Amino acid sequence: MSFKEVTKPMRVALHADMKEVLQADIHPPIDQLHGMMQYHMGWLNEQLEPDSAPAGKQIRPLLTMLCCQAAGGDWTQSIPAASAIELTHNFSLIHDDIEDDSPTRRGRATLWKIFGVPLAINAGDGMFAALPVGTVLVASYPPAVIPGHPAEVVIATRCGGACCDGPSPRTQDGTGNAEQLERDQASHTGLTESG
Repeated sequence: MSFKEVTKPMRVALHADMKEVLQADIHPPIDQLHGMMQYHMGWLNEQLEPDSAPAGKQIRPLLTMLCCQAAGGDWTQSIPAASAIELTHNFSLIHDDIEDDSPTRRGRATLWKIFGVPLAINAGDGMFAALPVGTVLVASYPPAVIPGHPAEVVIATRCGGACCDGPSPRTQDGTGNAEQLERDQASHTGLTESG
């Protein structure tokens, strides 16, 4: 079986989850901000009408689901994490296009070229703000990555490490100690027992 055949159901599930997170099942979009995010993802055209433009390679979320499967897990359990990873990547692309003055992305005009820099920044920030919706959904899947820890804590720690050089699921002291994991996570997110 080819890579494309193996990953086809993964791509379908990934797109469905990302569309749910970005509320793309509502047409017309609930507001311009959502329409802009959906345009960037290739689901709408410049007039914010339904479209099916190239979505990019999506290698990060596919690797997430394939790694889950290769480790003996059910790849469908990794869909929320894969979705969050792809949306993180896409929010950064929106901002990157502005920083690099890029007029096109995936053969289409970039958000900032169509809607202007301020609104494109808002759309990128909006996509980033939507991320907790995708990562919190991981809590509905039973197996924890680290015994005694809900998966969303581990994924939040992992995303923190990937996005801002924070800790990985292994604690900073390298032990994987559960209490240390919680302290490390709290120090990188600003979350503490007192709120």
